[in-house]
Amino acid sequence: QAVCKLTSCGRKKSKGRLWFNYPADAVMPLFKYSIKMSKLKQIWSAISPKRQIIWISAFAGLLILTGSNYFWADMNARRTIAFQEKEKQEKPQKDDLLNFVKEITSKNLKAINTMAAPKLKSKIIVFINDPDKSLNWVSELNNKFPENVIAKNKNELKTIIEVKQQKKPVARYTDGSQGYMYIFIISVIDVAQQAVIFTKEIRGGEPPSTKRGRGGTEYGSYPSDEVVNYVKNLTADF
Repeated sequence: QAVCKLTSCGRKKSKGRLWFNYPADAVMPLFKYSIKMSKLKQIWSAISPKRQIIWISAFAGLLILTGSNYFWADMNARRTIAFQEKEKQEKPQKDDLLNFVKEITSKNLKAINTMAAPKLKSKIIVFINDPDKSLNWVSELNNKFPENVIAKNKNELKTIIEVKQQKKPVARYTDGSQGYMYIFIISVIDVAQQAVIFTKEIRGGEPPSTKRGRGGTEYGSYPSDEVVNYVKNLTADF
């Protein structure tokens, strides 16, 4: 009778002929698995039906929660990617629009002031004329309006709402430092006429009456919400 040797892959070799048996490495894990399963069955059968229901419900709830979290995480990731792609596509138009707005607002515009605030019915852009953070403020304020109100490119733009920020000293503390109030000058600019057709001043809050420590500057509240609400009223009939 031929003497066979069992290789690591479960292959028998004898006198030049090969026989392929079930892989030996897979037998022991399956055997151990069946022993573990039988023990688990014994433990499970020892648990009362009421507790079994509780365990099954808890496990099902965990599966649902995990699946739900994965679903929403996937949805948020897809939305983020889509938003970033949209921003990338729109960036050239936005840059062109902002340069156009900055070019107009840098001119010495004529004033055709009206007595009453105009009711705007064409697309606008809000521009904060503050050299330190103009681009950030354009993005922040314009995102607070409906998409159908804000111009996406310079061809759509009919009206510019220019907001100039000023800091006026209105208080002096005992340590010699000053307190400032924010003042916003809102100018409604007609792009076609290249003229200011209305102006409005909005003041922020007073700086605090007292301060701790020496040195430093105090400021009153920032009236950004008042600016947004005022511009919304201008576009209420849009």
